[in-house]
Amino acid sequence: MTKKYLVKLTPHDKFFFGGETTFGEGNVNYFVKSNYFPQQTSLLGLIRYQLLLKNGLLKNNKIEHTDKPKAETLIGKESFKLNNGFNFGAIKNLSPVFITNENGDNYFTANKEYQWVGVDKETKKEINNFVLRQYNKITKGSSVITTGIDYIPKLEKYEAKEGLPDLLIDRSLSIRYYDYKKEMQNSPLNGVFIDHRQAGIRKNYDGKSEDKAYYTQVFYKLLDGYSFAFIVELDESATFESQSIVTLGGEQSKYKMEVVQFAGHFDELLPVYEQSVNANKVVLVSDTYTTKNILDVCEFAITETVDFRCIKSSVKDTKNYAAMSESKLDVLNKSDRYSFIKKGSVFYGNTDEISKLIDEEKALKNLGYNHYKIVDKKEK
Repeated sequence: MTKKYLVKLTPHDKFFFGGETTFGEGNVNYFVKSNYFPQQTSLLGLIRYQLLLKNGLLKNNKIEHTDKPKAETLIGKESFKLNNGFNFGAIKNLSPVFITNENGDNYFTANKEYQWVGVDKETKKEINNFVLRQYNKITKGSSVITTGIDYIPKLEKYEAKEGLPDLLIDRSLSIRYYDYKKEMQNSPLNGVFIDHRQAGIRKNYDGKSEDKAYYTQVFYKLLDGYSFAFIVELDESATFESQSIVTLGGEQSKYKMEVVQFAGHFDELLPVYEQSVNANKVVLVSDTYTTKNILDVCEFAITETVDFRCIKSSVKDTKNYAAMSESKLDVLNKSDRYSFIKKGSVFYGNTDEISKLIDEEKALKNLGYNHYKIVDKKEK
């Protein structure tokens, strides 16, 4: 038997989720910006650590040799590896991470079809809202980028200078920005991620400033009343409880972790995405990876990519969880880098073929990646 839990992570202060651009050795970067959301592998790592802690298998932050068989049964033998299945003992699956607030409103990354419209160019009427751009085809057309088909895909009324920004959307289709802006503090369109910039000078081991060591690091804070959230399904026998302080992400950022039983289904929390007029579509609820080219099975897509890399560890071999190395087996290592398709991306066309390709990566879906929603076109 298993139980589902809703896990809320509320930052105590600023936080930092690292990506490929870092201040690390071998990188010459003087401006580093946090990602908005934690990676699913980081959430998995948090759960594995808390299970070890709450089930008495961590002593002085280490797993005793005699406890390693129990630890492997509880959380699996090693951290997540692409193409290596999902074998994490008591942990059965995670949902994608999302934003929730104290009123119970849940926000996800919006489908990348919305543009801000102040005044409609044709009617000259003020709209002052985000409007879904409709996918359409110019029939009997051809171009270099549409070799082999007899139409040109387009987004109706698309304004290139406005772009397709990252937005948040809730179940009722209320849309807001990612980023919080002071000048919009009373607007329902204002975002929830507050930019916090920190400048400094790196020093060497002798305490002296390094040449070219000035840097700017961009952290984020969440607007008061907002938290990260996800659903996790665990074996009923596993002990998993709320904690006043847990660490997650870079800079040892601190969070309050609230754990409550969850009786529903993750899909019930998702937005009822706005339908398109001319085509069925698939909207990515999470970052997604496919071994085959998904663009080969769709008519048109609005996509961005994001780098994926995770930290590798093993219950059996890892001894130092605070050190990184590219060669030593007893410390942490980075995985190879992969290119994932970013959540909010939209694919138009045969949704059966598109979803079948995404579903092939079952382990990733268990981890909280490769989640999507099929949206049938609007009936005329």
